[in-house]
Amino acid sequence: MSKELSLKVRIPSTNIRYDSFKQVTHYNVMVQCVMPSGTNSAWQISARYSEFLELYSLLRGRSLELENFEFPSKYVILTLGGDVRRQKLEEFLNMAVRLTPLPIELFLF
Repeated sequence: MSKELSLKVRIPSTNIRYDSFKQVTHYNVMVQCVMPSGTNSAWQISARYSEFLELYSLLRGRSLELENFEFPSKYVILTLGGDVRRQKLEEFLNMAVRLTPLPIELFLF
């Protein structure tokens, strides 16, 4: 049995919503947590790009890996598509949950 908390983050999908007549993408973030006792827990949140960017701004100086991470642009290049941005945001969150100690900003996200 592991003595450490294990977190795994996935962004399996997005939802398009309309806010004041503009299209807004919400990312469905799934978090899986395995406690040192072996107990599993999971939850899901919905977050906009701006929330990811704010979290990145708060955490980027906490590790060289985050400092060098190429955070995706707000604007999706049509040839790359939104799926690349979703994958990059998922990669960012998985780097963030590996930080020690676990930043309080993640709990506020």
